[in-house]
Amino acid sequence: RIWCGTWSVGAKDPAVDMDNPIENVDFSPFVDHTADVFVMGVQEAVSDKVFWAVQRYINQRRSSHDQVHRMKIRKDNDRVAGHGDGSLLGLKFTGIAVFVSNRIASSVRLVKAAACSAGAVEGSKGGAAAVLVIFDTVLAFVSSHLSSKSAESRKQHYVFLNRLLGNALGSRYFQLQDEFHHIVWMGDLNFRLSMKSAGKAISMM
Repeated sequence: RIWCGTWSVGAKDPAVDMDNPIENVDFSPFVDHTADVFVMGVQEAVSDKVFWAVQRYINQRRSSHDQVHRMKIRKDNDRVAGHGDGSLLGLKFTGIAVFVSNRIASSVRLVKAAACSAGAVEGSKGGAAAVLVIFDTVLAFVSSHLSSKSAESRKQHYVFLNRLLGNALGSRYFQLQDEFHHIVWMGDLNFRLSMKSAGKAISMM
């Protein structure tokens, strides 16, 4: 079982003090701790503490024989960092992390990871992606933060990331959607619904 989740944390650290008991941070509405593979994307994150907190939450609810570990991805490949709203002095980033249960670790392989900025003046907008082989299936996971300016600029970001991440993760002759069995694309896509109430939006799902 694979769990995927994405969280735009708004340039704030939701697990700011890891010295406090982790029970103070309730991830139960967000994380299914019973899964085998966890892929988490973040946008506008300011530290890795949110990843550590989620991993700790998962492991506290599993047996000692079935803990999860974070797969190692180089930091220049697991995030796009930059300045922007809420982070004029420090950096915020769009990133990705992968956690795997010890029980199936021998059947999960990290093939490659890559990160791609949406442009020099776009701050932390862009995408970070990882390719996993789980048993015999090849899956690509993308955590992205697209433009907030217009629908056309968001489309341009998608096309740009599709091409450059495809080149980085596979062949320079193919785009992302041409290369893998399955792609999970998640993140802060900056599309918004204009409705009078949340209830109306939920009723249409």
